[in-house]
Amino acid sequence: MAKFAAAFALGMMAQVAQAEKCYVLALSSGEESAAYQAGVIKGLAETLDMHERSYDAISGVQGGAVNAVLLSAYEKGDEVAAADRLKTFWDNAANTTLYKSWRAGVVQ
Repeated sequence: MAKFAAAFALGMMAQVAQAEKCYVLALSSGEESAAYQAGVIKGLAETLDMHERSYDAISGVQGGAVNAVLLSAYEKGDEVAAADRLKTFWDNAANTTLYKSWRAGVVQ
């Protein structure tokens, strides 16, 4: 009976430890990696179930930090909406004109 109780207690502790995992979304940077991350995050948000796609903390560097800020505006459980917003942000950023060509040359 003592062995059963010990095995049961270990099993319960393992379940509690697994339930208390902390998931972190760490976003790196690179030339186009921030926009690429948006597509990957959107794909994961649409593919994984709610428990697999939720995270407890977000960190990012350079372009990844931009993504982290956008994602942090959404509550846990709203990963699909956050991923949609992230993709929209990068789609719009890719279609903007950073400078305007004038007849006399580049911006003067």
